[in-house]
Amino acid sequence: MSTQSSVPNAVGAGGGGGGTVTQGTPNTAANAWPVKVTDGTNITAVKAASTAAVATDPAAVVSLSPNSPIPTGSNVIGALTANQTVNEAQINGVTPLMGNGVTGTGSQRVTIASNNTAFPIIASGNAASLSADSGNPVKAGAVFNTTLPAPTSGDRVDLQANKFGELVVRHRNKFSNLTGAATTTVKSGTGVLAGISLNNGTASSTITIYDNTAGSGTIIMKLSPGSVSQFGSVYMGIDAEFSTGLTVVTTVASTDVTLFYQ
Repeated sequence: MSTQSSVPNAVGAGGGGGGTVTQGTPNTAANAWPVKVTDGTNITAVKAASTAAVATDPAAVVSLSPNSPIPTGSNVIGALTANQTVNEAQINGVTPLMGNGVTGTGSQRVTIASNNTAFPIIASGNAASLSADSGNPVKAGAVFNTTLPAPTSGDRVDLQANKFGELVVRHRNKFSNLTGAATTTVKSGTGVLAGISLNNGTASSTITIYDNTAGSGTIIMKLSPGSVSQFGSVYMGIDAEFSTGLTVVTTVASTDVTLFYQ
């Protein structure tokens, strides 16, 4: 009913038939005549500001007419704001795998584009040179050093090359010079007798070398150098391994011999 509607068969103040009822301007919204939207059964819900709708609220159905397309330009409907985050529980219906672990159906496929700018793939060992060894060897090259490294037991060490890139292979022997008649244990434990230099001796001198820590047991070699002064020193390469020790027995005071060993 409008604010100015005719009321049929109503009796006016003067007793005549018919008349008009005028509401006038309400002094407050509460005093106004409300108008409800209904289909005869359901009445749409109206709520105060900041009041959330619930599933049981009767709602007016609103749709966009196909005759009214979205205007051209930058029109956004239901988009995320800039830098807004979204927690995706699934991708393509599969829960993605997170953190460290083995691969599975939730692992994301990663490929390198066929037109990607070329880039190097560098493989390296898991332990640096002169550090404690771990894992499996990877490097097969060598490094040139003007000053050779000084590793300790258990260290991993780079192969060494000379300034021409050639692999350096050499024996680094220790030595012991023995003079006079004596029994001398040069080394205890395993090793290699690399060579011997006969520096002086007489026809009666004898040099016996044992694989032992005493002047007895397994003989590595026995020498009767005689007089070598006319030739100077005489060197002999041996390269004989020993397991218990390296002991030398000389018999005359004029004996002068140098052993090279590892």
